[in-house]
Amino acid sequence: IESLSLVFASGYMSNPASMYGHLFLKLNNVNSNNLLDSSINYGAIVPNAENPIIYILRGIFGGYDAGFSDKQFYRHHHNYTDIELRDLWEYKLNLSQFDVNLITNHIWELLGVKFDYYFIDENCAFHIAKLLEIVLDQQLITDDSLWVMPSSVIKKLTKHDYHQSLVNDIKYIPSNESILHNYFE
Repeated sequence: IESLSLVFASGYMSNPASMYGHLFLKLNNVNSNNLLDSSINYGAIVPNAENPIIYILRGIFGGYDAGFSDKQFYRHHHNYTDIELRDLWEYKLNLSQFDVNLITNHIWELLGVKFDYYFIDENCAFHIAKLLEIVLDQQLITDDSLWVMPSSVIKKLTKHDYHQSLVNDIKYIPSNESILHNYFE
């Protein structure tokens, strides 16, 4: 793994847990095609065909286990841009190789560990921010935050000073819907 990227997926109104967007990490491999890179996701473990009311209540008040999972980036790319028609923004992080290795090794320790999921504060943004904070000298979010949104983590990240600018590059990945709209314009 040569670098890490934080990927923001725009909101998705068909799923209440994703209406404010979603964050996940992309592990950029020097010898890999971008779509074949690994990605690390954090989310609730929800049974198939869950009742929508129960889904909302358990998401807000607790009741679901959650955890980190790893998949190749093309799966997220396809799901978000082709199926859910969500735009992606990839924020390539300017971390030292030591810090990249430290975060990557810690991620592999966390795979399979169960956490409690709360949509409002202990969500994808909270846990991805906590992963990055192990190498940063200041917090991206405070532990007593009442509400943690993916966009808040991105804003803090772009303003954070990590020996140099923490964000090295920003890449916009349009959904098929955005491509179609741009074509018609």
